Amino acid sequence: MMDSPEVAQVVVRQNLIAPWLRSNLRLTARLIEGRAPNTFLGIVPLGSKQLTQPVAHIASVGIDTGYNPTGVLVALIGVLVLLIYQGVGLVIGLLLVVIGAADSYQMTFKITDSGGSEQAIRVSLLDRGKLEQFIRKVNQQIADNH
Repeated sequence: MMDSPEVAQVVVRQNLIAPWLRSNLRLTARLIEGRAPNTFLGIVPLGSKQLTQPVAHIASVGIDTGYNPTGVLVALIGVLVLLIYQGVGLVIGLLLVVIGAADSYQMTFKITDSGGSEQAIRVSLLDRGKLEQFIRKVNQQIADNH
């Protein structure tokens, strides 16, 4: 099968803590392709996740925002360390609070197919504008194909 010409492409960061982790999303006339790193603790890359979805089978694309309970828990542990320990514990506690707070609010790019199953890629809040522009192009491509 011949590759379709590219309509849009976006490279987005996965989270605020590890800006070196980037996801690539590509839209052609026929499909959306994506590649995102799988991670350990949100910062250590361990392989990657690929997604491919034909444009003709897409029911919707969108952004889902919400709180990450793990980030909130890390921030709370940091507060406890700050309250209990002094010296080095103070630095560790402050670091945990900053990491947990930065990672507690997250954004996800979701593709829902016509059968109702979803594929998702986590995206940094800093890349919301780029992602919204990409979604507009995807929606236009969906409209053109229907």
